[in-house]
Amino acid sequence: MILTEELMNKDVLLFDAAKAYGRILASEVRVTQKDKINNLIERKINRSPWFFFSVIKTRREYENVKITELVENENFFTNNEKRIVWDGIFESIQYSTTAVRNINPFSTEEVKRLDSTSLVRDTLFTHSGIQCTHLGSGAFGVVEKVKWKDGNFVARKTLKLTEDESINSQLKRRFKREVQYQAEFDHLNIVKVLESDLDCDVPYFTMPLAICSLGNESDHGISLSQKDNIIISRMIIEGIRVIHESGQMHRDIKPQNVLRFHHSDGHDYDYAISDFGLVADRSRENTTALTMTSVPLGTMAYISPECYLDAKNNSSFQSDIYSLGVLIKFIFDGETGLPMNKRQSNSIFKELIMKCTEPQPADRYSSIDELKSDFENICDELDS
Repeated sequence: MILTEELMNKDVLLFDAAKAYGRILASEVRVTQKDKINNLIERKINRSPWFFFSVIKTRREYENVKITELVENENFFTNNEKRIVWDGIFESIQYSTTAVRNINPFSTEEVKRLDSTSLVRDTLFTHSGIQCTHLGSGAFGVVEKVKWKDGNFVARKTLKLTEDESINSQLKRRFKREVQYQAEFDHLNIVKVLESDLDCDVPYFTMPLAICSLGNESDHGISLSQKDNIIISRMIIEGIRVIHESGQMHRDIKPQNVLRFHHSDGHDYDYAISDFGLVADRSRENTTALTMTSVPLGTMAYISPECYLDAKNNSSFQSDIYSLGVLIKFIFDGETGLPMNKRQSNSIFKELIMKCTEPQPADRYSSIDELKSDFENICDELDS
């Protein structure tokens, strides 16, 4: 199909895209032989418009079509759009069972029992309003707020794919490694993985929904005292300590990857480390060759000098400590200072920050435990 002016009617295009989506899903299930129709509905179709179009954009005729051209809001489908999408998927599934060459992996009896009306009603496509809300995106992932099966809201991170299957294969391996590393931890100061599907067309995982990231507290009516900043720093240090204790380097320590969570009573809070996309074993035995996918290993304001030159070979616990020193400066000074420089500070932690950000790794703290000991000694002096 070539998209012409006559075919640029939004409903027609959306319906045709939904039919293509249905064929793609049926083909995948036929090959893997691991899904039944109800699983397909729950696991594959249960997505936002972004997911929907990330799948069909593998078809050349849709590669230049923008989501906003076909849907009223790129974060969720309207009721009318849900109906069009479901009708298209439903027609595709039905047709494949009556074709001369049956390409449908499901039995004719299964398809006959399908009722598109009830499917529209029962899937997450039908939640109104903010069923799926875009929270943010990076080079390789999209994070959305979604209403989950138990009625609570969670954050879902979905892999962002390209049109190049060889690159997608690398991205999927990287994403799977990220989730597996993060899922290993069960600690208050490391964001938990609640559920994941790493083998579907577009892999995803869910995690608890945060209030905000570090540095955005004021946007949510939260004011922080020096005592709060000390508590927050202590939590971050503890999270990094646990990661290092497991033999891993985070390699992307920055405010956006530190999330604030409130307890159910609304009074206490925790800060936790997230985004394990650049994590690596200290031994590097299980490290994916991320440079092949042009992933920047760190963020300029927080990256150590040696990692700026060669992150793949030079990253170490000391490079994480450098980034952590810059982060502590950000917490207490409100800014990061010049990139890749030894940082100065007017805070009570100025000597600690300077030692963390020494240009040579050997001149920094030898371990997080050593840094933590100095941090607590400074806090004790403040209290005395």
